[in-house]
Amino acid sequence: APALLNSTSNQLLLHFQSDISVVAAGFHLEYKTVGLTTCPEPMIPANGIKAGDRYMVNEVVAFSCEDGYAL
Repeated sequence: APALLNSTSNQLLLHFQSDISVVAAGFHLEYKTVGLTTCPEPMIPANGIKAGDRYMVNEVVAFSCEDGYAL
């Protein structure tokens, strides 16, 4: 059996090529989907500004300060 294939997006391209050495009725493919992992929405610090509204794993949310404040 071929190695397990994983996709980190919503697409996977599989190229099948036969060497025609065996007469058979095609091939069998099984797949499963997994849910997306989300993180909780971070709290905005007092006098802070949040940039970013996606809370999936590996997404980035940045914070800056209103004028006159520092983190």
